[in-house]
Formats: sequence, structure tokens, C-alpha cells
Amino acid sequence: MACRGVTLVEMLLTAVIMTVVGGMIIIFIQVSRQSWLLTDTRLTAQAASRQAMNRLREDVRAADQDSVTCLPGTADVTDDRLQLTQNDGATAIEYRLSGTSLIRRVGTTDQAVASQIAAFVVPATCPGGLVTVTVTARVGSPLGGSTIQTLTSEVWAQAP
Repeated sequence: MACRGVTLVEMLLTAVIMTVVGGMIIIFIQVSRQSWLLTDTRLTAQAASRQAMNRLREDVRAADQDSVTCLPGTADVTDDRLQLTQNDGATAIEYRLSGTSLIRRVGTTDQAVASQIAAFVVPATCPGGLVTVTVTARVGSPLGGSTIQTLTSEVWAQAP
């Protein structure tokens, strides 16, 4: 019995099919990676906004409604600020944006509540202890560009 070999046409056809299948696998992996990176960036932005908002809500809810002061940015002070005093009457807290960090100041101690924050907006007034706060996070994407996540919340301070 004679051994039959593989013809040149069969070898070329196999090489073309393997190249097409290999290319499809590489494209699938690249698309999956890009999707994962975009989702990760979006979740990071959302987590930064949510972290800042949760801490801020806790403090506003624990504050006396008469102590809440909204200080929107002016020509001299470009960053909005929120000042409040907790029900104990002694703990003064201020929130403000410093660069890309939302800063919580208690007395003279500053603490970064969240990073990658692009905007912190408070209204001109806080009627009856109602505070409407908007926090916007901007996270750079490894694929270029950035993802923006904005959260707005209305929180009531405690009645005296």
C-alpha cells in the first residue's frame, strides 16, 4: 500500500482556514478586553460618586437643620461648599472640592472622602434643612477619553 501525501492545495487551504479562525479569536479577545476596561472605568466612576454621596448623606442627616449652610461658588471662591454642625452642637463639618478630591473637614482635620471628583455642586440656599447635592466623578479610561458619573441627592437635616 502506497502512502498518499498531502497536496499543496490542501496545505494552503488548511493554512487559510487556520488564519481566519485565529484572527477571529484574536478579535474576540480584544473586543472582550475593551468591554471589560470600559465597564471597569464606569464602575470606578460610579463607586467614587456613590462613596462621596453616602458619607455626605450621613453627615447631613445627623446635622441640625438650622446649622446647614450652602455656599455656592462665587467669583472669589470657585468651589461650592457645604457647612453643617452635627446635633451635638460642637462638631462642625465642611465639604469642599480640592483638585479632584472631595474634602471633609472636621474642625481643622481634612479627610479626602472620595477622589476623581470633577464637580461638587450645592444650591444657593438650603431651605428648611433640605440639601440638594450633585457629585460628578470623572475617571480616565485606559482606552482614551474618560467616563463621567453624576449623582444628585436630596437629603433632609434633622429638625431641631
